[in-house]
Amino acid sequence: MFRTDDELYADTPASMEDLRKFSASLRTGKGSLSRLVNDESLCVEVEDTVKDVGDAVNDFREQIPLQIFGIFIFRGP
Repeated sequence: MFRTDDELYADTPASMEDLRKFSASLRTGKGSLSRLVNDESLCVEVEDTVKDVGDAVNDFREQIPLQIFGIFIFRGP
């Protein structure tokens, strides 16, 4: 069901408190997301890992046509 404006208005303070708590937990350095946000070296490591995975996927994509070509050319009669 659709919520009324009054229900949304009544829930706003609780939602804002949740947002404050979440924001505070990011600043305190507790948890993985907080470390990712606050620790520059961890962020760089994640970026490097994502780049390496992307490079590996691209290398794999480049090899597939060669493998298929080799199967057709070098398979026996």
